[in-house]
Amino acid sequence: MIVCRPLRLMRPQVTARRVLAVCSLAGLVSSCSAFESHDCMDIGCTDALALSLRIADGTWDEGQYELVIDGDFSPGPTTCRFRVPDDIPAARSATEIDCSGSLSFSLGQDEDCTNPLMKPANQEPCVPLPGQFVVSGGIEAAPKTLTLSLTRDGSSIVSRTVRPTYKQNRPAGPGCGSVCEQAHESITLP
Repeated sequence: MIVCRPLRLMRPQVTARRVLAVCSLAGLVSSCSAFESHDCMDIGCTDALALSLRIADGTWDEGQYELVIDGDFSPGPTTCRFRVPDDIPAARSATEIDCSGSLSFSLGQDEDCTNPLMKPANQEPCVPLPGQFVVSGGIEAAPKTLTLSLTRDGSSIVSRTVRPTYKQNRPAGPGCGSVCEQAHESITLP
């Protein structure tokens, strides 16, 4: 008797298709018990919150900016500083922003990715937006609340509290190993 078992792959849906294909080729579909259980891989994952901060029209006024990020995460409050136009990156690139603590943020050219599936295969999935920029980065944690404060030349532009909505990620598949919480918050300022 031949028993087909899922291969140890990253994505269970790919595993199921491959097992079915292997069993079908051998003419053994009726003897496969592959879908009753599966082996788990030891794949870890990290809680994470990705942040994007942009101005409504995409243009940042000239000046010295300070972004303070605070919340229930370690290492605690982080201050990031950048200057426009000095830190504006070249087209299709990003400039690392000076941040205290262990958080990493950058200022990069914004892109329109509204419908990447409708673009021809020979084109980039996202189109760069000339003259428009976004501050982006992340936190390797899943804070329940986050406060963002942005100033330009010492004057407050915005202070906003964010309550991210996280999705569970199980990289090894259902019922296996690590579970992490991940979210992306995109904040558009007036």
